[in-house]
Amino acid sequence: MRDVRAEKRRLRREVIALRRAMPEEIRAAKSAAITARVLTSDAWAAAETLFCYIGTGWELDTRPLIRAALAAGKRVAVPFCGAAGEMTAHCITSCSDLTPGAFGIPEPHPDAPLLLPEDTDLAIIPAVCFDREGDRLGRGGGYYDRYLPRVRGLRMGLVFQDFILDAVPREAHDCRVQSIITEEGEILWA
Repeated sequence: MRDVRAEKRRLRREVIALRRAMPEEIRAAKSAAITARVLTSDAWAAAETLFCYIGTGWELDTRPLIRAALAAGKRVAVPFCGAAGEMTAHCITSCSDLTPGAFGIPEPHPDAPLLLPEDTDLAIIPAVCFDREGDRLGRGGGYYDRYLPRVRGLRMGLVFQDFILDAVPREAHDCRVQSIITEEGEILWA
């Protein structure tokens, strides 16, 4: 019998090691290219409300997207990971509203106004890697898989092209994205 969770752990370790090995100047250039593609996408233009993760370390830097959304007058919310594995989205007016959270990831104040998933036009989602069907391999906490099914807007994944794989191990509870943007282009299913 196939052990999907073991496959996920193995793949997660391998891909994170590769992502950490990427030179910072290459990561920055690819992040900038992805940001430019997002900012010119139809989904971005149509969105009035944005949910966006805060990229850290080996992830794509999402702060330029957040700043651009705020400058454009969009309502912006970022994740807050609370007790019992629940994630909520809280609105910010500046990246300076963020402080390190439980996992060292910058988070909004838990008393900041909520943005309900149902009221989100565009949700920008992190992943260790994606596959060509929109399946994502996250960090393993399940926060996004519990949150994303309630998002009514477009679920968009951002990732470097090298980390779109042919297949990602999938379980029934895993939630797909509807669009992936890389430095080379967009894959759209919605």
